[in-house]
Amino acid sequence: MGLKRRFEEARKVAELGQKLKLYPACALLMGDYSGNFYEEYIGCEKKSLFDIASLTKVIAGITILFQTGTSTDERIYEFLFEPKTDKYEKEKIRVGHILSHKAGFCAHIPLFEKIESEKSKVHETRNLIFDEAWNSSLCYKVGEKCIYSDIGFICLTNFFEKKTKKNILQLFSDVKSKLKANRIYFYNYTPENERKYIIKTSYELRVHDENSYFMDSLSLHAGLLSDAYEISKFCIYFIENIDFSEGEKMVKEGERFFFGFDSFVLEDKILFGHLGFTGCGFWIEHGRKEFCIFLSNRVFPSYGRYPSQAPKEFLELRKKIWMIFGEGN
Repeated sequence: MGLKRRFEEARKVAELGQKLKLYPACALLMGDYSGNFYEEYIGCEKKSLFDIASLTKVIAGITILFQTGTSTDERIYEFLFEPKTDKYEKEKIRVGHILSHKAGFCAHIPLFEKIESEKSKVHETRNLIFDEAWNSSLCYKVGEKCIYSDIGFICLTNFFEKKTKKNILQLFSDVKSKLKANRIYFYNYTPENERKYIIKTSYELRVHDENSYFMDSLSLHAGLLSDAYEISKFCIYFIENIDFSEGEKMVKEGERFFFGFDSFVLEDKILFGHLGFTGCGFWIEHGRKEFCIFLSNRVFPSYGRYPSQAPKEFLELRKKIWMIFGEGN
């Protein structure tokens, strides 16, 4: 089945999800390395911007890694202050451990709870989040277990900023310029004339992730807004610059993550990409050099201060889209 046919099948599924009120709006795009793509916005206009949540980890994290010439073997300890907990274990943490979620950090910590009563200025609360993340107790020894965690990526944000003496906004601006990616923004830094296109994920117009909210949306764990077309530019960049065949070997040997990318195993192939709490996700089929992007605001109108499982119906529907994309040779 060709790309266009698979897109049409997936579009029907996406339309059904909106009719079933699993999300108010969504965007679907399938494309390939040659520049062919098919795109549909359902329940919203083409210029719509979605809170892409954890997609930030690879879209900003991996590209900034390349942009700064950072090695996955670099120890983050060398650029951060001495932690109050697990000092000797944290000395072992390398960039690669964070990307593979093997740094030992706990799955999720509502860091914002400890600082929201401080009523500090934005730059102060951001630094407090950095401190709380780095000083949090590890749940496992470094490299011992794969536990998906936002905390490591918050520490990685701090590492990049200390190492380069630039903030994430500046570093990602360099990436955007290189990729000519114009309509992707850290939430709080969306131009005023673009804010009307933001698809809400709560009653307030604000970044959905609470830890990111207290970081002025400038973090590598969550905080970006984008449309589907801009994400396609990053998919093409990843296809150009990353050897996913190496990741395929690792997944077959029992790993889940490769270079920050999650994996989705089908019967005869492995897709690489990422999912986001707000209902979004993308996958790359590296053999065909194709990609599929699905964005939705499935959390609306929840406030979302604390993570909760998405409805089973939504998860099954989204998975069906990925499976349609991945089928065939």
